[in-house]
Amino acid sequence: MAFVSDDYLTITYYYPNKTIKIMDQNTIDAKLLSANNAISNAEAVQEIKNRIAEIGYDDTKLAEGKVLYDNANRLNVRQKKEYGDQYQATASLNVAKVMLKSTYLKHLKIARIALKNHRGAQEALQLTGTRKESLSGFLKQVNVFYTNALEMPDVIAAIGKYNITEEKLKQGRDLMEETKKKYHEQLKEMGEAQQSTVTRDEALDDLDEWMSEFKELAKIALEEQPQLLEVLGMVQRS
Repeated sequence: MAFVSDDYLTITYYYPNKTIKIMDQNTIDAKLLSANNAISNAEAVQEIKNRIAEIGYDDTKLAEGKVLYDNANRLNVRQKKEYGDQYQATASLNVAKVMLKSTYLKHLKIARIALKNHRGAQEALQLTGTRKESLSGFLKQVNVFYTNALEMPDVIAAIGKYNITEEKLKQGRDLMEETKKKYHEQLKEMGEAQQSTVTRDEALDDLDEWMSEFKELAKIALEEQPQLLEVLGMVQRS
């Protein structure tokens, strides 16, 4: 019978206002498998069931463990889904960013040439200086550019001489709005994924506490029959 280690492997993430320790997924799955095996076999094998009942682990007590396992397993599945949603949102955002950056930078370069003698337009469209490295800052610059350009007929006319039409400016603005939407979706999914991890780990802690006591008492109840401990997945180290 395979032996599953009880040790947790953890990855620690440090945030400005908190520290989150995330358990290694392979260890979590092994933990849940081990707990399910122990509780299920304790219920199914009559001799084990009789002996642990003598020290207080009757049907009601085993049902408590089953509820804790079911809850932790459900939250573990949910956590995986939330992170899948986060990864998908990030991939979608990355595609939108590439499209927006390509379009915007082309329009920006042409606007700098077309409006080189229009100081007011240069300020209104924020044509000078470097572009922000952060996505939020970059989106603000892009928003200023397209919003103001589309409200200034002289800018539209000047840029239009280089085949950047009003329609193309509107398309750039739409790309910016789509990227903003995907950015907000990604932030939302990141928050939900982090919260699902915290919630799952709390449930795993509850299950671990129950299992710890169960194993200690099972060792006492089945001390003279170590083969039954193996049925519960508890290999006695010699």
